[in-house]
Amino acid sequence: MIHRKSNLLKKGFLILDKWQGPTSREVIEVIKKTLGVKRAGHSGTLV
Repeated sequence: MIHRKSNLLKKGFLILDKWQGPTSREVIEVIKKTLGVKRAGHSGTLV
């Protein structure tokens, strides 16, 4: 079964261990561009 990337990413979470250096906003912009989605956000630091 073939799914469009945009349909699979409508709702959900991407867990990412962000490396030191780029800001969270910069990483989100890369993710949005790579996955081709319009909206994305982050929940801050989870410990």
